[in-house]
Amino acid sequence: MLKLSKNKITYYLSYFKYVVLLLFACDLYFFDLHGLDWRWIIGLLAAAALFIYRPFCRFFCPLGAFYSLFNRIAVFGMQVDSRKCTACQRCVRSCLMDCKRVGDRECIVCGKCRQSCPTEAISLGCKY
Repeated sequence: MLKLSKNKITYYLSYFKYVVLLLFACDLYFFDLHGLDWRWIIGLLAAAALFIYRPFCRFFCPLGAFYSLFNRIAVFGMQVDSRKCTACQRCVRSCLMDCKRVGDRECIVCGKCRQSCPTEAISLGCKY
């Protein structure tokens, strides 16, 4: 089945997980969200997975939102060798997440960008 490709809507929707992270953080101190019927949410996510690539990870995961805050200072991840890169953007087009560049905050280090690079400019390893 063909899934919805990334676009401006999915890019902006990917910020929603930060709202979910904030709700979870506030729930610890101020609110009681435990009364929610989680079966509806799980059912909607399962239905969304038929049409959208990794909907929970992209739009709702509070842990992913928290990790993405530290992606810039991560020791391990995807790297681009600027000497080999031709700026063809095949890496960004092949990415199923809402990445605007290799290794940005939405990157889950799946390696699709590395596989699509014609000059082998992308590698996985230690950044420092």
